Amino acid sequence: TPREIVDYMVVESLVAYLHIKTNINEALLHTLFGEGDLDPELDDCKSALIDAFDVVKILDPACGSGAFPLGALHKINLALQKLDPDAEVWKEKQLAKIENVAYRKALKHKLDKSNVDYVRKIGIIQHSIYGVDIQPIATEISKLRSFLSLVVDENIDDNAENRGIYPLPNLEFKFIT
Repeated sequence: TPREIVDYMVVESLVAYLHIKTNINEALLHTLFGEGDLDPELDDCKSALIDAFDVVKILDPACGSGAFPLGALHKINLALQKLDPDAEVWKEKQLAKIENVAYRKALKHKLDKSNVDYVRKIGIIQHSIYGVDIQPIATEISKLRSFLSLVVDENIDDNAENRGIYPLPNLEFKFIT
């Protein structure tokens, strides 16, 4: 599917979802996914929009190579860049979902050292994006694309064990055949 078509489908889907969840004008919501800074009219709605992104679930029932799920990942990341530039609110929301105290502490340490795009993407991939396909190779490609999307935003520390790179998340139940 051409990128322009995927972008259109993703934006329209997200705008419809956000309109239902927050009751914000759809034309105003479209500005969230465009180029440029956050529209000042959305300043008072930041919290509601971040909350809506925090609970969104996106399923592509014929994910193929993952164009739609990864397109959604990038558009949500773009919107969150405008709503929460330092990813502080987003990070706290992701950590609050973890019940295991030791794991939460380890993840907090990792996220505190990570760049903000990684912080946003790991939360979106782990909690919001799903895909199904009849072809096993298609779901494997979707998983690979998700991993690559995360790896490009990893911070590398040559002095740390494993260069400071943590294991990638388990996507076996996120993209299934």
